Amino acid sequence: MSKTLKRNNDRLLALARDAYGNGIAGQAERSLRFIREVVRLTELQGNLIETKGDARLQLQFDSENRRVNREETTEWPQFDRTKMGDNIEAWAAKGLTPAVLPAAV
Repeated sequence: MSKTLKRNNDRLLALARDAYGNGIAGQAERSLRFIREVVRLTELQGNLIETKGDARLQLQFDSENRRVNREETTEWPQFDRTKMGDNIEAWAAKGLTPAVLPAAV
């Protein structure tokens, strides 16, 4: 796998983890926004693979990735920690735990 595709894949994995973490913490809107962006960027990644790394598509991927970072910090609802523990416990009772997330989360 090229370094570019590896970097893109790492970004997609990070967004998917953000979506999962936000979801089990009770942040439904943030979680769904992350999922939407993972879908969009995964489609771009698929197009990149099909075209064997078209530079224009990579620029588009990078631009979309920067947009997500900007919107996530300026336009999306802020992370609400007030019921985070309760939500994590409720999801854990259903078998959905933070175990797939990096230890720092």
